[in-house]
Amino acid sequence: VLRLSEEWVSALGSPDANFSEFLAKSRTVVAGTLVGIGYRGAGVVQNIFDWVIIDEAGRAAPSELAVAMQAGHRILLVGDHQQLPPTFSKEVRDAVKHRFDVQDDSALFASDLKRVFDSPYGQRVGSTLLTQYRMAPDIGALVSACFYDDKLETGRGPCPEYYDLLPDHLQNQVTWIDTSSLGDRAYEQSSDDDEDKWNQTEARTVMGLLRQIIEAEEFMAFLAEDLEPQEPAIGVICMYDRQRELVDQMKAEATWLGDFRRVVKVDTVDSYQGKENRIIILSTVRNNPRMRPGFLRNPNRINVAMSRAMERLYVVGASGMWRGRNMALPLGKVLTKIDEFAAAGRAAFLNADHFLRA
Repeated sequence: VLRLSEEWVSALGSPDANFSEFLAKSRTVVAGTLVGIGYRGAGVVQNIFDWVIIDEAGRAAPSELAVAMQAGHRILLVGDHQQLPPTFSKEVRDAVKHRFDVQDDSALFASDLKRVFDSPYGQRVGSTLLTQYRMAPDIGALVSACFYDDKLETGRGPCPEYYDLLPDHLQNQVTWIDTSSLGDRAYEQSSDDDEDKWNQTEARTVMGLLRQIIEAEEFMAFLAEDLEPQEPAIGVICMYDRQRELVDQMKAEATWLGDFRRVVKVDTVDSYQGKENRIIILSTVRNNPRMRPGFLRNPNRINVAMSRAMERLYVVGASGMWRGRNMALPLGKVLTKIDEFAAAGRAAFLNADHFLRA
């Protein structure tokens, strides 16, 4: 045993030793990121595995997929091509648009998962899971109707009973908080180059809503007991990074949050795929007199934003922005469906004035 130990120490301590490669070649299951798997020093892609399973394949660029796919006899791509596509840098997008004379919505920027799934081969061998277990029934029905042709079913039960301890006007699983009545006070703001967008009124509305939830003491006591360690219960999703910065600043300055600051997470929609929170507050940001929706015309981003909530979904935005000429856009369809739900008592419309304090 001593001799073997000395040989191991000698072998692993030599400059030529590669313990990572040894593990990669001797383990039944090897896990890693798409780029990490391709690191030649690890020796993973020099092996041929029976299966390569790629999760969130819809977000991977073709070159990233190719790195992992070369290491398997059989490939299983897992993902949702109705959600966020691959992310390309502005330089790459501009170069592709210039070379091939295409726009931002070109299929060249779509995911390979979408391409293969929609192909005749994909139709033959692909499979779709049609039962979701994250979203409460009314949230699931909204997402199913707006993004999955009413084919998505809910496989979980109703919300925990302690959600009845929320204020009466926040009882519905789906609520639209409307800023339209505030007129031009609710318009978005823009940077000089028109790249960054934020909405001061929406940010204040989000914080007002957040305060009403936090001040429901009985509800928060039950919620705290129900949380996993370090789990943020409330997620604020912002459609623009500048809005995230604004809400984050307001959160940092809100003394009334106290110890509950840790249960509130603020992030952009692009960072939220694959994540979930008990309560989601969505700040749509866009509201302008010219009715320009920007990238909110993209159904994938709206789908991700709407489908992160487990028990409550609160959408903060100007309903007037998504009626009329924008009614056929994703948020317009969401608004129309919430109208239907509200008429049936399954959703609520609230005026933003309820959440704005002097």
